Amino acid sequence: MDGAGNVYVAGYTGSADFPTVRAVQAQRGGGVDAFAFKLREASSLKPALAYSTYLGGSDFEVLRGVTADARGNTYVVGYTNSIDFPVANPAQGTHGGGEDGFVTKISPDQITVTIDVSPGSKWNYVVPQWGVISVAILTTEAFDATTVDDSTVRLGPSGAKRIPSSTALRDVDRDGDTDVVLVFRTRETGIKCGAKQVTLVGATLAGEMFTGYDAIRTILCSSSPIR
Repeated sequence: MDGAGNVYVAGYTGSADFPTVRAVQAQRGGGVDAFAFKLREASSLKPALAYSTYLGGSDFEVLRGVTADARGNTYVVGYTNSIDFPVANPAQGTHGGGEDGFVTKISPDQITVTIDVSPGSKWNYVVPQWGVISVAILTTEAFDATTVDDSTVRLGPSGAKRIPSSTALRDVDRDGDTDVVLVFRTRETGIKCGAKQVTLVGATLAGEMFTGYDAIRTILCSSSPIR
């Protein structure tokens, strides 16, 4: 609990329907995921959820601690066995093997955006270490994709930058709004065989940070990297 009476709770769950509000990860990554939520004014009769989010990849995560600072940022620590655990600005972007520790900061001002890997594709196939990946950032009622600063966008565990001059504006989901499409070199993303989701982070032209997730399927994997 902080000085304003807000309560911060973290743990782990195998539920696919865990309630999420203003989530940085709205859907379970798979297996057992960590979760974190903030309750405003816990002393009141009806405390409100400030946010509630999953945090995890396709395998399992366990949370061991949670704290908050004076600005309302939440910090959670634990360990993960997922090769596709969502990362942003990491000190270590890729899974080292077995159970890796993690530290995550959740900002109350963080924006969650909707992204579409391989726009127009149903299965979002990715060949690790080969080719390129197109990713669309979609305009929704809550977010205008045309405000994205494409120079800040990073994709995958290794934080790949977009290919220069690859940014395009088009209506990917045919809803009448303009979306942003960026292209990345797959080998620079750090996506590994078996990964089931990928994370994209960036900022708007106004400096607002955002995060997006989408499911992927890795294919043509073998013991030797494809070149």
